[in-house]
Amino acid sequence: MVGVRLDSGNPESAIFAYYGPNKNKNIQAIYFDERVIEVPEGLDYINFPIPFYFISRGGNLAGMETYLSEVKRFYKPNGKDFIGVYKLKEAQK
Repeated sequence: MVGVRLDSGNPESAIFAYYGPNKNKNIQAIYFDERVIEVPEGLDYINFPIPFYFISRGGNLAGMETYLSEVKRFYKPNGKDFIGVYKLKEAQK
């Protein structure tokens, strides 16, 4: 499962172009944004049954910073802007 914020442009549109409905049997794209996902107040994790990654434009994590940990940054040619890959944090046991 790959999530992006509720926006258009890259990487959001590219993710849906490659992994949207019925495009890939192994990867599914969804919007993962505080405007779309409701998490009970005070909860610092989200249970998800399969591996979940979030792809960002720069450091914009769509208000979901609490639930994500950075995996990798891919810098654009200017060396300043980047596309980020984040993984959903697991609940503390």
